[in-house]
Amino acid sequence: MLMLIAASATAMQDGDRGCAKIEPIAAEVGQCADTPYGVVLAATADRAAALAAIAAQGEVRFARHFDRTPPLYALIEGDGAFDSAIGDALAAAGYVWRFPWLSAKAQSDGMAASVRRAVEARAKAEGATTQATEAMVTAALAQQQARQTPEAIDRRERGVVPHELGHGWYMRGWWPEPPKVAGATRQYGGPGPDWMDELAAVLMEDDVLTAERRSGFASRLEQGGSERERLLDLKKFLTTDHPMAGQSFTMPATVRSPRGTTPQAGAPVRISRVGVVSGDEARSLAASGLLFYLQSRLFADYLIERAGPSRAFVTAAETFASGGTTADWLARHGASLGIATDIDTLDADWREWVAPRSVSPTDG
Repeated sequence: MLMLIAASATAMQDGDRGCAKIEPIAAEVGQCADTPYGVVLAATADRAAALAAIAAQGEVRFARHFDRTPPLYALIEGDGAFDSAIGDALAAAGYVWRFPWLSAKAQSDGMAASVRRAVEARAKAEGATTQATEAMVTAALAQQQARQTPEAIDRRERGVVPHELGHGWYMRGWWPEPPKVAGATRQYGGPGPDWMDELAAVLMEDDVLTAERRSGFASRLEQGGSERERLLDLKKFLTTDHPMAGQSFTMPATVRSPRGTTPQAGAPVRISRVGVVSGDEARSLAASGLLFYLQSRLFADYLIERAGPSRAFVTAAETFASGGTTADWLARHGASLGIATDIDTLDADWREWVAPRSVSPTDG
């Protein structure tokens, strides 16, 4: 596989893509590093290379589970105030997925702003004095900073960067251009069902985050209660919107999305793939989406066990790209995949597969 990736990277550089072909664009950001199917732009060569190595691992997983290479993409690391002209230039150069990623400093600044807002709100509710409030903020910021070690940042990036890239690889792989429908409500991801959008991203995660997803699912299953039933309810998972779709938070002034993609800093914006929240904000958002992520990982495991590493995902993507629904996918491909041909029967088989599990399933 490594030899194949290396050969693919060489082929790309021999063509019309790669850092050598976008030097004027890359210079606006700093440095550029090639991946087999994309580029990474960052302030320093070391950062570009580190992110490129992480992205390349995600590319391998995408090929494994979707039987195709990722669409041409660019990951751009910065402080959040990205120039839309860079995105336009990359698009003109053929990069159909442009993903902005916040630098470590921007992430730290965003987390600090989020912590401050949460603590100040709590202090106000408690009637704390200005001096007491500032002391609470200082203590909370110190705790937050202590958790942001280089090792913790690296650990997070190895799981989250491929996850976020996976959203775009899936969307732009089957929908090269976003659909333009007047008055349409923005979805969480692409035009297809939200469960497939999230599943495509979860499949790109590294082994450590994958193990954490499986462990989290198993522990909640064992604990019982309402969370167990929600995890077992595959029918709802397959027919509902993503829990975080349409949610809003206030973007800190120090952390902004690319110009032209969200309102100005401080305005309410929908969930963006560039933004940082922590503390109470993070807990609220995470609680609404965590079970959906866990279900996505285990449903992927279920499909891999039943149909192999890619067939279920490829047929689902092709069905949704042609305008079909989850019910259509099951009716057309369920039998050949070794799964049910309707949602109710699939839900029953899933419950039978999941319910006895007290340990995380093995990787497919």
